[in-house]
Amino acid sequence: MKKVLIADDEMGWINFHKGVVQGLLGADVVVDTVLCAKDGYNLVLENEMEPYDYLITDLHMERDFFPKKAGIWLIEQIQSLPSYKNIKIIIISDTPNLKSIADPYNAYCISKREVINSLEKYKALLQ
Repeated sequence: MKKVLIADDEMGWINFHKGVVQGLLGADVVVDTVLCAKDGYNLVLENEMEPYDYLITDLHMERDFFPKKAGIWLIEQIQSLPSYKNIKIIIISDTPNLKSIADPYNAYCISKREVINSLEKYKALLQ
């Protein structure tokens, strides 16, 4: 069974991602969702014994971590936990220079526009 955590501050995007993930991974997936990075980190800690396989996150959520983006803060927290060394991180955002933001964290990235226009890259990352 695969476990996926989706973090985005917009319910429309959460529902979209959840539908795509469930459609691609079928019944053998558990999907948890949060509306902010802090709640995401709390779920990550609660699931350390059975860590998430994927994190799908937006960058811009709560502003508590300014000037750092909330999604980056969440990624850094997760990557500091030994139990999450194998998590696949996918950033989906319309932030300019997304690849240069994702690369230092060895995260995958897709623009929201690209996700809307074609799910092929998204599908490849979840296979």
